[in-house]
Amino acid sequence: MMAHTIDTAVESGLFAKIHVSADDQMTFDLATALRVQPDFMRPHELSDDHAPLPPVAQYVLEAYSRQGMSFDEVWLLMACCRLLEVSDLKLAEAAFGDGGSVLIAVAEYPAPIEWAYELDDCGNLTLIDPNSVATRFQDIEPRYFDAGSIVVGPQGP
Repeated sequence: MMAHTIDTAVESGLFAKIHVSADDQMTFDLATALRVQPDFMRPHELSDDHAPLPPVAQYVLEAYSRQGMSFDEVWLLMACCRLLEVSDLKLAEAAFGDGGSVLIAVAEYPAPIEWAYELDDCGNLTLIDPNSVATRFQDIEPRYFDAGSIVVGPQGP
């Protein structure tokens, strides 16, 4: 799965440096075989299923800073994004422009989140907002969620 994201990033020609945040030798070797040479491994404490993304990104930036490298902007491309295309990266580049804030790829919820249900321990569904069913679909503002594909931001201080 990671190969598609790496190939897309390389083919885009947008990046002076591509780093795969590898936490094991197999991932490190795969990234290397895919034309990306990681410069260091991610530490164990940032490699479990509970490690949030911001500390991982901060670790990578600090590791590069110790090597005397800095970047104008930082892109996070998720390895699981099988539909990512070069055109998506080019659109993100144009939308980000000169930076200043964070750009994140989002998708619209297919149904109003106001109509969401909760499932209790007995398997019963309960509307989170019972009053929302009286609102017509077309009268509810669309809402968006993180598409889990691209985040772009300035490196910062």
